[in-house]
Amino acid sequence: LVDKSGCTVSTTAVVRVFPPQEGVTVEDDPIFIPELLTPNGDGINDEWNILLSGDRLPEEYSVIVRDRTGCVVHEGTLADRFDASKCPNGVFYYIIIDEMKLVTYKGAFSIITTN
Repeated sequence: LVDKSGCTVSTTAVVRVFPPQEGVTVEDDPIFIPELLTPNGDGINDEWNILLSGDRLPEEYSVIVRDRTGCVVHEGTLADRFDASKCPNGVFYYIIIDEMKLVTYKGAFSIITTN
């Protein structure tokens, strides 16, 4: 992304989708979507780790991520890497569609960096 001064804004983040882990349950919804990403390299919340329940595959979900102005910053499936390296601090909005069940999840997450 380019900021209002014409400078390129960058940070790094990775989105990975993991099956449910021991001690983590996804009882009410078959998907858990974190609301905070802090890609500062400390290993905590550096990646947008989306948890799926059961034997669901990341390829079965499409995703669109938009910035606060509505510009698409990522589009694909949950199997695709979301590279937030060009995303500044702020709130981002997602739409995730379960293509098998035709269920839509909408929400927001924040990116906060110390850079």
